[in-house]
This record gives sequence, C-alpha cells and structure tokens, in this order.
Amino acid sequence: MKACNMYTPGPWMVTAERNHNARLTNVGAGDYGSICSTASRRPSADENEANARLIAAAPALREALEATLAAINEMDERF
Repeated sequence: MKACNMYTPGPWMVTAERNHNARLTNVGAGDYGSICSTASRRPSADENEANARLIAAAPALREALEATLAAINEMDERF
C-alpha cells in the first residue's frame, strides 16, 4: 500500500446547525471548506457531535503520530 502525503491541513472546526427536523454537525477547515457533515434526527445529537469532534481532531492526531514515529526512529538509531 502506498502512503498518501496529501491531506487538508488543520485546524478543523466543528459547527452545528438546525435544518428542518435534523441537527447538522459540520467539520470544516477554514478556506478549504467542508470536510464532512453528519446529521441526526434524534432528540439528543450528543453522539453525532462527538463523532464530528473526533473527525475534527484528525490533524492534531496526525501531528502527534508523526512526532511519536520520529521519537521511535531516533531511539532506534541510538541503540
């Protein structure tokens, strides 16, 4: 599998709005526009919003993973 180096840079933000009978939760990246949207017709959209916040954390999670991999590689080189 070939690694993909293309991604939409962060930060990604979550916004919520009501549209008819559904609550829409959007994940966007500033000038890059919408990353994704989720919708819920349930009275409580907490799970929907939590999923959107997890998606929005992707750039920070990627950065943390890259830092972790760099630290592991550095330790491998020392030993």
